[in-house]
Amino acid sequence: MLQKMKLPAAVALFVQSVTFFLLFLVLWAKKKSLASTFLAVSAMGGLACGCLVAEMRKEIAATTVEFDDELDMDEAALKADLSGGDDEESIAF
Repeated sequence: MLQKMKLPAAVALFVQSVTFFLLFLVLWAKKKSLASTFLAVSAMGGLACGCLVAEMRKEIAATTVEFDDELDMDEAALKADLSGGDDEESIAF
């Protein structure tokens, strides 16, 4: 369940971070003291989003299957394998 929530959480943190940064810019232009707080929250949200994205990339890289070229099959054997050339009974789904 938590695996499926990483992407929506990362998107939400990214949107929140951008929104707080824009709010920081508006408050900074008006010389409000609350601007630095929004900048800090924006930075923390951006960092959390980056961590989630990095973790998702590691998980995707770990599940990616790489094929070796060492296992080279004969083309005729491969076609027979794919077409069911042997007298095997096909399983109907």
